[in-house]
Amino acid sequence: MAERHGDPFTGQHRGGHKAGGHPYAAQIGYSPLADPEFFTNADIRNYCEKARTEFLKLSFELSMAAEVLQAVLKEVPDPTGRPFGAGARARRVARHLKRTATEARDAAKNAARTYAAFQREFDPELSATSRTRPRRARRRFDFGA
Repeated sequence: MAERHGDPFTGQHRGGHKAGGHPYAAQIGYSPLADPEFFTNADIRNYCEKARTEFLKLSFELSMAAEVLQAVLKEVPDPTGRPFGAGARARRVARHLKRTATEARDAAKNAARTYAAFQREFDPELSATSRTRPRRARRRFDFGA
């Protein structure tokens, strides 16, 4: 059997895959957050806001999927004939997806907390070293002139 994996770091491939190496390269390389660039305060804020937004969307999607999954599985008859057995089994399965939704919501909170922590920890240093525009000399109003 031929080796099918290439080097994910160099992009070289072996074994009949298109250039790009890995058969799932398009899926592995995709990130809704894009590449992180942390050169300015605004870069950090924008990245954290984007992460928060994406995790919130994912949380809502997972929560709705858990509800749908539970509703679908509840309709499958219980093999032992217990009256509420199907509902209990459906809840046990959907519980994991609900937990994933909760953790995605927590990740959104932590993304927002990251920027708040950055401001708390680094704002005093950055505001002290940032350049300020020189003040213009104010003209004084002179009543005697």
